[in-house]
Amino acid sequence: MRVREVGEGDVFALGGRTFRVLETDGHDRYHVSYLEVETGRLFLGDVVLATPVPLSPWHGDSAGQWLRSVRRVEELGEGQGEDARALGVRAVRIIPGHGMPSTLVAPSAARARNIFLKQFEAVRSALGDGRPTHPVEAVEGMLGDGRGRNAQRTSALVSTGLQILLELAEREAVERLDDGLFVAHGPVPPWEGIWPEGAK
Repeated sequence: MRVREVGEGDVFALGGRTFRVLETDGHDRYHVSYLEVETGRLFLGDVVLATPVPLSPWHGDSAGQWLRSVRRVEELGEGQGEDARALGVRAVRIIPGHGMPSTLVAPSAARARNIFLKQFEAVRSALGDGRPTHPVEAVEGMLGDGRGRNAQRTSALVSTGLQILLELAEREAVERLDDGLFVAHGPVPPWEGIWPEGAK
């Protein structure tokens, strides 16, 4: 068996079908998606899920890269953007790494982004009073009261909350204290000011 490394823009044939490789990193820096050129089916990996997409500081994740990848999927679903123009194709169905396929390509991407933005606003709100905040406290409002709480969803929310805090600290929007807490010394900018690459 021959293994061939593929990257952004590569095209390959498999089973009489043609696929184009799209780097859709963010949830993991090595994630790719495969667009079946003839049919518009997009095999996504984990860039867009029906549940919160976990961003993790342990895997080199990046909220900005992930937001850019989500925007790319959304544009393909709308038949807009550089990929759709270059290929003359619109993504008509997504097949995610987890969950069910969907023909709601652009709305699924928008929903994934909106889940993340709610997480960001929960973190931003938790930092708003100027007191030191723990990553779990920062997303507590998203976790609910514990009834029906799912361990996988909770883990995704907490790791993404920590990733948001770390990226805010990296951009000096908040300070990371020695004891693992974070504090804002002023208003935390809106998400577009932190990750402009993810804005439309």
